[in-house]
Amino acid sequence: MNVKRNVVSDICLLIIADVMYRIAISRLLYQRFQLLFEPICKRHLQQSLIDYGICHQALKFQAPMVSTLHINQRREYSKRAKKETKSKKLKFELRDEEVMNVIDVQQINKHMHNIVDTLREDYAKNLSLRTSTGVFDQLNVHFDGQVYTLNQIAQITMKNPTLMIINMGGFPQALPAALTAIHNAGMNLNPQQEGNTIYIPVPKVTREHRENLAKSAKALYIKAKERLREVQNRYVKEASKGKGAHSEDLVYNVKQWIQHQNEEFSQKATEIMEAKQKELLGTK
Repeated sequence: MNVKRNVVSDICLLIIADVMYRIAISRLLYQRFQLLFEPICKRHLQQSLIDYGICHQALKFQAPMVSTLHINQRREYSKRAKKETKSKKLKFELRDEEVMNVIDVQQINKHMHNIVDTLREDYAKNLSLRTSTGVFDQLNVHFDGQVYTLNQIAQITMKNPTLMIINMGGFPQALPAALTAIHNAGMNLNPQQEGNTIYIPVPKVTREHRENLAKSAKALYIKAKERLREVQNRYVKEASKGKGAHSEDLVYNVKQWIQHQNEEFSQKATEIMEAKQKELLGTK
């Protein structure tokens, strides 16, 4: 009986040893398989997401996470950016007759047209690479509650290509006002007073001079936009006063129309400013 028990025990031990040996061999083969084929699967992973899934399940290695949500968000952001670059349009139709019941359409258009036209005229008169006497002829001088052009109260001469002389001898009391007008003209000039005469050195056309003129163009543009905004605010307040006589929807739509007009004229002013800056900087 003891011999039989020993034989059975030996057989069981042999079976267990065989199983453990097979398990060890399987693990060794698995590790070698993983080391051999994991890099290949990773390379294929970059080409196909399907291969990625297969390799991941087969080898169970940790692969980089791919966020499709991030891609979709980026695409949506790009679409939004493209939409925002387009000019805004009114989402409703509003006839001029309806607007005129609330505000004066002709007046608001006239005011905004004048602001844009004034910006264009200021650029033509005051921002030029070559300074000449004609630049100062129509320069407005505010004195004692009146507005004069500089050529009405002074004699303007070009002594040489680098020096301009403004003689205020006929109207000396307006000399401080004339100096203020020249400083505020945005021409980047440095007038110097001597007695009743104003001397203006004409700067050379350098890169720095071009850049200063371009900055002056931007400053005049900002002032024009502020004036357009003032017109918008004035007529929005006027429209708000008509809430009792008109429906709330009509008053709201008229306010949106006023804002739209401001955006349209501001866009025109922007185009004029950008064209002038390109001219001054010598860029295409």
